[in-house]
Amino acid sequence: MGTYSYPDYNLLVSDDLLSESESETLFYSVANSEANFHPGQFTDGTEQFVDTAQQLSSVYRNAPIVSEILVPQIAKNTKAYFSGLKMEPEDFSKIWYEHKINSYGDKSFLKPHSDCSDHHMNARLISVVHLVGHRVRKFSGGDFIIYSPIAKKKISIPFESGITLIFPSKILHSVTEVNMKSQIFADRRISVTTWIRNDSYLVNPAM
Repeated sequence: MGTYSYPDYNLLVSDDLLSESESETLFYSVANSEANFHPGQFTDGTEQFVDTAQQLSSVYRNAPIVSEILVPQIAKNTKAYFSGLKMEPEDFSKIWYEHKINSYGDKSFLKPHSDCSDHHMNARLISVVHLVGHRVRKFSGGDFIIYSPIAKKKISIPFESGITLIFPSKILHSVTEVNMKSQIFADRRISVTTWIRNDSYLVNPAM
């Protein structure tokens, strides 16, 4: 398929960001990193806190394997993402990449939100969500939902390992509840989110 556009949702979907061997290397590295995952955290602009009513996933931030395998491919495609999403060109010398891995077990979910909802996150311009896992998934649910910014409708993207979702960070999105019987960490719904950032947009809350 390559990269497909959903213009009504400001969404690009790609199935070839990583090669098959790169995808396998990423998955097995993440699957063996359970000890590095911690309860999901949110910020209210002043402090970090765990909010289990909002998100029941666990998070691994700044994983070296993501910097080694995924971020270079995203960097190669950054200009194409801005063009495909019809976003204004940036000073690409100021672009950098923030990333985390989310692991969703049984009953985990993510309510509708945007990735640039407070003054610490408004430097996030584009969100790139790469889905990681077994070729045959071991859970049900866990669909990615994105909400149209111009109409009261939404689109549901079922989990498929190797798929990459690219959209403006300000767009509302969510993850439906995951249901699984397995207790094996590698069987969980795993996704890697990389934010394309330009910190020139950071707002000083004291101003």
